Amino acid sequence: MNTQLKVLTRSILAGLVCAAGTGQAQITVSDDFTQATSKAIWTTFGTACLTAGTTANNSGGQIPKCTASTSQAGGYGDTIHPGGYMAAGVLDPVGNGALRLTNADGNDAGAIVYNSVFPSTSGIAVTFTSVSYDGNSGSGGGNYPISDGADGMSFFLVDSSVTPTNYGSYGGSLGYSCAQGKNPGNGATGGYIGLGIDEYGNFLNSGDNTATGVLSYNTSTGTYNTSSSSQFQGNRIGVRGIGMVNWLQLNANFPSYYPSSLSSSQQVTAVQNTCGSGTVWNYSGSTIGGVSSGNNMNCAVMVNSLPVTWTQLHAANSTYYPSSLTTAQQTSAVSNTCKTGTMWNYSSVTGTSTGAVNTGILVSSKSGSLGYVASSQTLYDYAPIQNTVGGVTSYASLAMPPTLVTTNDNLIANESAGARGNASLYTYNLKITSGGLLSLSYYKNGASGNTTNVLTNWPIFSTNGPLPANFKFGFAASTGGSNNVHEILCFQAAPADDSDTSVGINVIQTGQVKTNTQVYLAYYHSNDWWGQLTSQNLVYNSTTNTVTVATTANWDASCVLTGDTSGTTLPGGNCKATGSTSDTAEGPTARTIMTWDATAGSGIPFEWSGSSGHINTTQQGWLNAGDSYGQTRLAYLRGDRTNEVSPDGSTGYFRDRIGVLGDIVDSSPTWVGAPLAPYPSGAGAASTTWQDLLYPSTTMPENANTYGAYQTANASRLNVVFAGANDGMMHGFESGSFNSSGGFVSTNNDGKEVIAYMPNAVVQSIHNSSNSALDYSSPNYVHNYYVDATPGTGDLYYNNSWHTWLVGGLGAGGNAIYALDLTNPSNYSEANASSVVIGEWNSSTSTLGTNLGQTFGTPVIKRFHSNTSAGSWGFVFGNGYNAPSHNGGVFIGLVSSGGSVSFVFLPLPASANGTASSPNGVFSAYAADYDGDGIADFIYAGDMQGNVWRWDVTSQSPSTWASTTPVQIFAAGSGQPISTQVQVLSVPNPGGPRRIMVDFGTGSQIPSTSGTSYATGQQALYGIWDGNVSAWNALTTTSAHQYDAYPAAHTVVTGDLQSQSVTGTGVDSSGIPYRKMSNKGVCWADLTSCSAPALNNQYGWIYQFAAPSSSTVAGEQVVFNPVVEEGAFVVNTYVPALSQTCTVYAPSGWTMAINPATGGAFQTSFFVNSSNIIESQVQLGATGSPSFVVANSVAYLVSQTLANGATVNATQPPAGAGYRLNWTELR
Repeated sequence: MNTQLKVLTRSILAGLVCAAGTGQAQITVSDDFTQATSKAIWTTFGTACLTAGTTANNSGGQIPKCTASTSQAGGYGDTIHPGGYMAAGVLDPVGNGALRLTNADGNDAGAIVYNSVFPSTSGIAVTFTSVSYDGNSGSGGGNYPISDGADGMSFFLVDSSVTPTNYGSYGGSLGYSCAQGKNPGNGATGGYIGLGIDEYGNFLNSGDNTATGVLSYNTSTGTYNTSSSSQFQGNRIGVRGIGMVNWLQLNANFPSYYPSSLSSSQQVTAVQNTCGSGTVWNYSGSTIGGVSSGNNMNCAVMVNSLPVTWTQLHAANSTYYPSSLTTAQQTSAVSNTCKTGTMWNYSSVTGTSTGAVNTGILVSSKSGSLGYVASSQTLYDYAPIQNTVGGVTSYASLAMPPTLVTTNDNLIANESAGARGNASLYTYNLKITSGGLLSLSYYKNGASGNTTNVLTNWPIFSTNGPLPANFKFGFAASTGGSNNVHEILCFQAAPADDSDTSVGINVIQTGQVKTNTQVYLAYYHSNDWWGQLTSQNLVYNSTTNTVTVATTANWDASCVLTGDTSGTTLPGGNCKATGSTSDTAEGPTARTIMTWDATAGSGIPFEWSGSSGHINTTQQGWLNAGDSYGQTRLAYLRGDRTNEVSPDGSTGYFRDRIGVLGDIVDSSPTWVGAPLAPYPSGAGAASTTWQDLLYPSTTMPENANTYGAYQTANASRLNVVFAGANDGMMHGFESGSFNSSGGFVSTNNDGKEVIAYMPNAVVQSIHNSSNSALDYSSPNYVHNYYVDATPGTGDLYYNNSWHTWLVGGLGAGGNAIYALDLTNPSNYSEANASSVVIGEWNSSTSTLGTNLGQTFGTPVIKRFHSNTSAGSWGFVFGNGYNAPSHNGGVFIGLVSSGGSVSFVFLPLPASANGTASSPNGVFSAYAADYDGDGIADFIYAGDMQGNVWRWDVTSQSPSTWASTTPVQIFAAGSGQPISTQVQVLSVPNPGGPRRIMVDFGTGSQIPSTSGTSYATGQQALYGIWDGNVSAWNALTTTSAHQYDAYPAAHTVVTGDLQSQSVTGTGVDSSGIPYRKMSNKGVCWADLTSCSAPALNNQYGWIYQFAAPSSSTVAGEQVVFNPVVEEGAFVVNTYVPALSQTCTVYAPSGWTMAINPATGGAFQTSFFVNSSNIIESQVQLGATGSPSFVVANSVAYLVSQTLANGATVNATQPPAGAGYRLNWTELR
């Protein structure tokens, strides 16, 4: 049976990296070529070998080791030079090798092909890292000022049903496409997609291979060339499509034209001619028009026209083919027309063919004496992938930015690098979804945050055909007259529809335990950047006395907004979280979405027009910028999908979305329901009425309309779960309610969106007409942040009544803060936008100005001592990061009796100011109530320079708060930023008043459009005794509210702290890794408890995380808010994903529960285990702020984890270690 679960902490369960549930098995193939042997089984060709290898040959599918010398016939290979890490001729050490495809030799070629098949049911996402270096400084195309490489390398996908699998020609074909002038000229068998990393410039040049190409980019003028012959372009990435121009497939598909009876040399000629013209030729051996079919000088061998002789060409167009031509010129004219399939103009020819011009007019477009008859056969010739949107055709190619190519290091191939370690590593991500959407991106030297997108979600089925049932894949590289070393370091392939493009996993970001019985989990998917928010039951089993999370969700907000009836809106056509196949999308016009009119100073409907209100002309101008799609763009943002680009690209102009709900990355789900704050209820006794203990004579208006009455009146208020998404909105989804007895009511527990808010700042930024990569509605959208911060909620009193507010920032989405009045859900309608939206403020607000940065932290709603007209209630938040002033501080937004908001800025001292290159800022603030009267007395916060500050807000005058310099509690140092909320608590002090401790961790996570950055170097946890309380002790009149003061004035430094450390590691009986910690006592400076009194010189504790390999590497750190719960300081640490040369380590972390007074272990294990081990840290892979529930007197830690989505672990807390100095539970 189920039992009701008591919620102890309404804090976030933020996720890290976790595979989203798919209900199907996934196949992932990966290999690390830096090792002695390959993990996968490959077939090797040509010069392919492992530079650290130990296998002598391709026995058993292992890639052979590189040897001193190997010769290959037919243009394949000269000398193999092992090593790239070590000196030439010496094998690399294991772990520092590579897959060598070519050496720095001319006319080399090497390839590998995966031996098994990869199903295409869910598409494919591929990641690999390559490097090119050394070489002979051959100069390629593109007008670059320095030399580049030759020729390049490729990754290709082929249809596994075409056997045997072989790769393509060398030189500019890069092992994928066919070549008209090389032997062998075969293209890849069963070719479907070939990604060419083209150093020299011929991969997309029809003059070198195939009959199709892409115009080059003129680096001098910054425009694309217009001449059809201008396709030679070095340092360019390109994608070619399906192809079958190889003898195997020509003979199999057109046996009457390419008979098996042809000699080897005739087969070579047949492939070369077919490749050059892009048309089927007839090599049947018959004589047509009196000319032998093997004669290249006549089009009698060309199937796509009737016999074409000189007589016919001259009769068809005597201007292009005049009678004045010599016999040699006539022969040349017939030959060129035959090979290209187009008309040539020989009217001004000199010599044999000098001056002849290819008109580009297809022979098929002529009539009359040419007598063209179209062939019924289809020939695929590895044509460049293209996409047509709005009538404009683009090709899958990207030349490296010419302005960046000024040194060898910025070219694909660094020819000045004599060793691998001196060259640039390029990581490529190629993805094809099951729906035929192609994406390609790359980044350099492991900087995934600086990804360049070549193309995003291009539909390819219409031009490239459907995906084959199964793929094989491989790598190839080749050189020609010039050369380079070409190597691959690592590779991974995973299903595209359920994976991230780089590591095959989706990222779970946040979750939250709320409403006694449900946990809310938020996800983001970086393939197409869409999100999910699910509600799942917490289930108690009385037989086993355990709590688990239900595997099937009650609802998924993505399915609610997107629907699943069409079979195309979500992967697989259904709602995987709930199993439903019949959800109907919440209609775009039915949604309640509001925004802010900065001109009118009022909330308005997010509508283009309407009698209830609409966005203003300035906002319309923002959405109309660069085009006239503003009204339809607004509809798109509301969820309308009629103008999304169709799968074949023929209709639509907005990005095709997998789900309407955007990615939820850094905004934790936040629950708002029945009022639950621990405020005085107003029952009559002194302890249940509001009283300012510092100013007892102050009249407290809250007692006129008690909080208890407000709770009773709203006990059945609709539960709404809020989350900010990077679709530009703060969303609110309904999730049931409670009855007056506290029982859960499942009515309306369906995830329907009941309210959404798009900040005015986001209306301005969500359509970026100057950068389509940051334009949410653009088909070229890469990713951007809009509403990316966790809001704060709370109850406050003004205008003679209680209200419930939600206050939030934008995170990396911008410099703004907004507030909504959520008191009455029945008011959630666009017609009531003016009363629901309290306000939105940004850097142009005079009292915020240049001190407001990107608002990452969660605002805290509190009662203050203020007795001025500005108001007594308000919200406090850090000024954020990257403020125009570069400085830090905290803001207090005071709410007047009429509900208007004014701001007070509490700055850091000038000594803590930042600079443009090293800005300071405050992310999160903590409002501490020293005497338990529900009124904030001090505000604590850490800054990005590693300082901990305390502001005094005990005065009744807000101007005094701003003018008083904050006290510096501690300085961890500039290398240890504090980006999470410090925890302020009191701990027992034997024989004296309780001691105030400030516990916190260092570290930072700063998302941006160029990628998320983390603090580097060694980070730590701290517990600092704040003994600067003499003034407070003199101010309060009650000894119970006085605290332990320093014995003398003192500035705490790291040397004053007791150091705790890990004393042992292991894996417990449940298979969970653990770390044991020391439990050294702190020799407090005001006591004599230690054996030698002189040792009593400590002011707190420190626990240092393991130091990373260097000061520039991000190691274990704190990026999620800690909590003080169940007598312990509990925190989930974070170890950022580490991308080494070839191995991508997923993010990880430890859940720590330690003594808040000492930083050490408790006498008994906080985490329940059957091994009787005192575990202070367990590697749950948990993320976000810890959250607890209680069932049958047992406290359970609920976590969102890497491996299992959400897990529940029993705890056995110690007794009475400490309690927090605040009333409002952190949400």
